[in-house]
Amino acid sequence: MNPPDVRSTIIDVLSVTLRVPANRISDDFSSAQCKTWDSVKHLMIMLAIEEKFSIVFDEKELSDLTTFAGIAGAVRAHLTRRQ
Repeated sequence: MNPPDVRSTIIDVLSVTLRVPANRISDDFSSAQCKTWDSVKHLMIMLAIEEKFSIVFDEKELSDLTTFAGIAGAVRAHLTRRQ
């Protein structure tokens, strides 16, 4: 999956799960600025991303990935390691 696909897929997951317009999701989008991003939604986001990219985050990553940029970076790192 190339970088634009990674970005758009993560935006889609965040938009659908958090019920926010995709155009509101930028690199600095985070759980701190989104009222609907609670612990349950966070788990739903992480599980959906793991499934879409066929990757598995470790426990530390799961708790640390609270921004769009952080999630995108972690996904790209996992995909790079797999190659």
